[in-house]
Amino acid sequence: MSKKLRAAVIGLHIGQTHAAKYRALDGVELVGLCDLDEGTLKQACERFGVEEGFRDAEEMMDRVKPDVVSLCTPPKSHLALTGAAARRGIHVLAEKPVAASPGDADGMIRVCRERGVTLMVGHKKVFSPPLMRLKALLERDLGPARFVIHRYPHPSTTDKAWFWSESDGQGPIFENAVHAAYTLRFLLGEPERVCAEGGNLFAKRFAPQIDGAVCAIRFRGGAVASLSAGMVGVRTFRFEDYYVATEVGVAEVSGPFDNPDALRYAFRDRPDDIHEESFPGADPFLAEIRHFLDCVQSGKTPGVTGEDGRKAIELCLAIQEAVRSGRPVTLG
Repeated sequence: MSKKLRAAVIGLHIGQTHAAKYRALDGVELVGLCDLDEGTLKQACERFGVEEGFRDAEEMMDRVKPDVVSLCTPPKSHLALTGAAARRGIHVLAEKPVAASPGDADGMIRVCRERGVTLMVGHKKVFSPPLMRLKALLERDLGPARFVIHRYPHPSTTDKAWFWSESDGQGPIFENAVHAAYTLRFLLGEPERVCAEGGNLFAKRFAPQIDGAVCAIRFRGGAVASLSAGMVGVRTFRFEDYYVATEVGVAEVSGPFDNPDALRYAFRDRPDDIHEESFPGADPFLAEIRHFLDCVQSGKTPGVTGEDGRKAIELCLAIQEAVRSGRPVTLG
């Protein structure tokens, strides 16, 4: 990076991870932090050596004048905050899900395009080394995936009202499993039809919001996938995995929840010759932040665009509709 960029973070839950990654990179200066909770804000300012914190995002933008901002607030707030940033010429990294609705996502895409600023969505899985390697294998040696099993059981739960609100976070299938929705699209292309079963299985105090679902998804290229996701786990069982079958071989990615680190694969004509690769210490989050800053500097299109984020939430909404209606849902 030729110019040292000024970065700010709005929302200091997952936002503290964003702040730490900005601090870890040489080409960026962390100049602003914002959160509604005074205690959280004070603690984060002390942790990251930021002189002054803000409770009002627009005041922060005007006072510290960042070049880039991470939006780490509930999805319902993303449209307004993106507009405020774009009007000031500030580039935006929006945490997943991109917005609370496809319409809001369209508004974010439009205002960033009109103002000539970068909009990237925080789907860090595209920067996961084993998944990137799997993607490369599917494009070359193994050939296109025909059958996929993906397990994505979230290992904790939350009582935050915005998370469960139908007008905001919309529960685990929208707020969390959007990562899984994006990753399947990354590997398999555009989804075509969804069947799903699930419901309010564990978080009875938030009924009828869906907290777990098992889905069957058909993709336009002919592949089929099963996805099991939701807030159904416990912290001592932190895992996620992918089993992929193609016409010429099979592959498996596995490891800790949110950062699987192992890949193995074999070909059908020599099934006992198993190739194993590991990626210890990988940091997809850091790679995501670095990529965002590089795109801001170079003008390149981000690896995860606003349109990509929109398509991920469309798949999540289709899963929820299929659960609630008991019928298959076709995506446009």
